[in-house]
Amino acid sequence: MIKACSSKFYPDRNNKLKIELFTAEKEIKAVKDYLNTLTLDEMAAQIFLVNIGGNSTFYPAENYNGKSLIPGGYLFFSFNLANSPEKIVAFTESITQFCQNNSQLAPFLAIDQEGGLVNRLKYITSPFPSNQLVAANLHPEQANEMYRYQAEQMKCLGFHMNLSPVAEASNPTNSLFLDTRSFGSIDETILFSKAQIYSFQTQDVSCVVKHFPGNTNTDPHSGLPRFNVNKAFFENNFLSPFREILEAGPDAVLLSHAIVPQYDENPADLSEYWIRSVLRNDYKYHGLTISDDILMGALEKNGYPAEEAVIKAVESGIDVIMLSQKNFSFLLDILLNKAEEDKEFVKKIYESAYHVICYKIKAGLLRFEKNKDGTFYLTPCYNHKNSQNLPDFYRSKDLGQRFYMEHFQQ
Repeated sequence: MIKACSSKFYPDRNNKLKIELFTAEKEIKAVKDYLNTLTLDEMAAQIFLVNIGGNSTFYPAENYNGKSLIPGGYLFFSFNLANSPEKIVAFTESITQFCQNNSQLAPFLAIDQEGGLVNRLKYITSPFPSNQLVAANLHPEQANEMYRYQAEQMKCLGFHMNLSPVAEASNPTNSLFLDTRSFGSIDETILFSKAQIYSFQTQDVSCVVKHFPGNTNTDPHSGLPRFNVNKAFFENNFLSPFREILEAGPDAVLLSHAIVPQYDENPADLSEYWIRSVLRNDYKYHGLTISDDILMGALEKNGYPAEEAVIKAVESGIDVIMLSQKNFSFLLDILLNKAEEDKEFVKKIYESAYHVICYKIKAGLLRFEKNKDGTFYLTPCYNHKNSQNLPDFYRSKDLGQRFYMEHFQQ
């Protein structure tokens, strides 16, 4: 069942973000009408979040059916980031310009900017300390200010999405893996995760809460995390914090590869139980669901090759499939072949693409226009003038640097 998609967020008196849903039939129809203008391969391509090539001028990595293959989103790694804000902005502008010139829907641009050990923009933006240091040195209100500066800078550079915060409280079952990426206790994790979600999303940079429902001390890059704890411990230390954090309205949640055998024998991001039963039905969460990288050793080395994982992910309710490489046409072929033999699978591709299109409206990549008869239609937005925002970038960077000096270098 496709839910109405989120349109915008606004803070209430408790400093939370509430989701305002597309409830008007005209808006929902406009989204469906737009999807119906896409071919099945264009629709399925929206499900992918893949790495991008280069760091200066954009060129698609692949062609498909006679045209450039553009995924739903691009994920930036450190090697995709040039050595100045001006060069990064020129690159992000070139992506949108290419899409406009070729009449293609622009991708959302995502990056892992957690702070501390995972700080892709550490040579570009103001200093961004680890979650552990944030919880040790700041009150949530102060963290709001620091996160706002970081979000402003990321927005000016052209990014729509931050794969953060790590919303996992530290305990003996995961502390070796999380290290400084955790805020610490359950209460600290809830408070500071909410602060980050609020601050980033009020600056129009989406947060991706991760890694639901949790991780063990096994690194998923090389092994398959498998929990060996009782249900009471898991409910109290993992599920309860996530449930409360997700109430803050993050635009997306990233699921881990972990298996929690007390509930389901599938990795969480390939599990209909965790996605449809828990997140959608129990938690009433309607944002994007994103898989962890399906090329990680956790899946590849444990009986879940990417060719099978991509189908299982869509069947289970994943909206966005993350891939750490640039080429994804071989997986797109697999989805389309499955759709050709299974019409129910087509509906699941449609459901995931529907959620991505809804997100792109929120991210400003699509907008509603009104017909003369009062109905709505969707049209792409090509906002590629990020260079105009560079003065704001440097203003916010200066404020962020002053904040860091005051609170972390005493």
